[in-house]
Amino acid sequence: MKYIESEEKLFRTLKIWKNAIVKKNLEANCSDERDTEELLITPFLRRLKWKIEPKKMELQYPAGPDGKGGEKVDYALFRDWSPFLHPHPWLVIEAKKAGEEMPLEAPKQLIRYAVNTRARYACWTNGINWIWYKNVRYLDNKEKLTKEPKK
Repeated sequence: MKYIESEEKLFRTLKIWKNAIVKKNLEANCSDERDTEELLITPFLRRLKWKIEPKKMELQYPAGPDGKGGEKVDYALFRDWSPFLHPHPWLVIEAKKAGEEMPLEAPKQLIRYAVNTRARYACWTNGINWIWYKNVRYLDNKEKLTKEPKK
């Protein structure tokens, strides 16, 4: 699987994708969160060469306190997965309906998902705007996310 070589390339690709969505008015076809996932988010992730398959990209990944049932995060992406070295998602993504307001402060739901899954990064998106966070707890056991410098 080919991964994004750098954050800069990721943000360049995201800007191109966002411009295409706005130009084609694709968000108008999204009446709810599921439409946003199917029409905007999943195609973008596929463009980045992520495939929906176990331990690559999983949908509705368990994100409860015990790492099992209960709450589920919309997307869990794994990078170089191994049961011993890298058993947790590299990135978790929580989707919102296209056009929904997205304050920069991480929602409590996303914080819970990142902490419970021990993901390195967390993101929430309405398919057009993507807000990225580093999971600080992953680094030093603080229960918070820090905003990445780019939106």
